[in-house]
Amino acid sequence: MNELVTPDSFRCLLVDDHDEYRSMLIDYLQLDDSKYRQAANGAEAIEACTEEMPDLIIMDLEMPEMDGFQATQQILERNPEANIVILSQSDHDSIHEQATMIGAAQSLCKFNINKLRPILKSILSEQKAMAC
Repeated sequence: MNELVTPDSFRCLLVDDHDEYRSMLIDYLQLDDSKYRQAANGAEAIEACTEEMPDLIIMDLEMPEMDGFQATQQILERNPEANIVILSQSDHDSIHEQATMIGAAQSLCKFNINKLRPILKSILSEQKAMAC
């Protein structure tokens, strides 16, 4: 497995109501403790982004209290530059279309997690190019 190379200042917010899935993402992305925060629902994600806007947000779609679409919309209203990847258990086109419509950088089916690393590398490359 290739390591996801991230700058030292890179910060990621993992939002999912299942602890096990967040742990799996941390392992898969090989994030060390200083590079990520966690939230269990959309409301917690908004609060975390208010405290410190991460470089990247990986957002589950279906969660209690506030779903991923609602949280994404509210985060993007406050920070239109936020990079949010929405994860869903479904791979229906309508979900991907809605994610794009509300401004998510990408959407992906949770069962295609192997596609997440290239998506993140692309987003990081775009951020690096914009910073130059």
